[in-house]
Amino acid sequence: MRVKLTKGVVESARANQSGDRLLWDIVLPGFGLRVTRAGVKSYIVQYRAADGRDRRLTLGKEGAMTLEQARRLAAEKHLQVRAGRDPALEREAALAAPTVAELVARFMTEHAPRRSKSTQEHYKIFFRCYLLPALGGRKVRDVRWEDLDAIHRSLSSTPYAANRFLSACSKAWALAARWGWWPREMPNPAREHDRYPEMQRGQALDPGALGRLGKGLLAELPGSLQVAAFTFTLFTGCRPGEALAARWADLEGRCLHLPDSKTGPRTVYVGAAAADLLDGLERISDFVFPGRFGSLYDLRPLWLRLRVRAQLSPRLRLYDATRHTFNSTAARLGVPREIRMRLMGHAPSREVHDVYTHYAPEYLLRAADLVAKELAALTRGEQEGLRQWNVGPDYRR
Repeated sequence: MRVKLTKGVVESARANQSGDRLLWDIVLPGFGLRVTRAGVKSYIVQYRAADGRDRRLTLGKEGAMTLEQARRLAAEKHLQVRAGRDPALEREAALAAPTVAELVARFMTEHAPRRSKSTQEHYKIFFRCYLLPALGGRKVRDVRWEDLDAIHRSLSSTPYAANRFLSACSKAWALAARWGWWPREMPNPAREHDRYPEMQRGQALDPGALGRLGKGLLAELPGSLQVAAFTFTLFTGCRPGEALAARWADLEGRCLHLPDSKTGPRTVYVGAAAADLLDGLERISDFVFPGRFGSLYDLRPLWLRLRVRAQLSPRLRLYDATRHTFNSTAARLGVPREIRMRLMGHAPSREVHDVYTHYAPEYLLRAADLVAKELAALTRGEQEGLRQWNVGPDYRR
């Protein structure tokens, strides 16, 4: 039926029990009102697309928009059709467009496994706790700079986490552009934000603090595997997670070959003091430091106790007391930076000099012996340093 659609006509329109009732406007061709059998009223627009097919598009429900708003929107759709566009197909594409939740799922499936386990855990926390609750149902294409900025500002009390959140989102939207889920010509919404200043992370224990730490370790239960794992981490400079995941099968002589670490497979060079510690352990499991369900899970509860006993700063982290202390001690003893990087398992430099330089295991073990012996002495309360690094003749291969 063709009528002049007015507010009165729309309000008085009644349902037709035989099917949808259509009232077409004589003022704007193609614009109309549909009344379903259940009495639901919606504004619609009908047009002929470039392929010759007639298409019908729902503009919105009556009440959610006024008659004049619907008429203006219908006129806009006709202009789009004249410009060669197809509003109905565009809406279908928009509805089928991936959501932020789908982006996160693909990111965690395809990209995250290439990163270290700790980085994967950080991704999970950032997305599950911050991004998905706020924007999970939003289309990837609809996310704007202001949306991510609001989340970033909400995390102002934790500057480090706030900035890492933006880094994770920046990578996610860069991949979205590569996958065709984000227009390449559009700027990445996670970039160009004002990052929060971060307090410098990382400290190292001085000889006096190491002596107090040694006394704190002695106060723990004799034969404690947590103490053994902590001491091994300190004496080797390996990451706590690497120490807890170590298996006896990975140990070859005084080299612990880890199939997986933050930087990929690597070798931990076990100094003599750390090797003596391992010799005193029973092999009751595949894991060097077994726990109730596989390996020990976490050294942080032990570290919190040690930090109080040794009267250390509350800001001092487990990483500071182990890896940072190991590296700083090695530097104080004169161990070259390149050797320290290999002992610590840091990603190798891309400089040609570093790529082409290879060190014999015996040379690296000599450095590991020196650092581990120094740390063992300091935790026993011996204040003066033992010796300085002495470069031997056949240190490269």
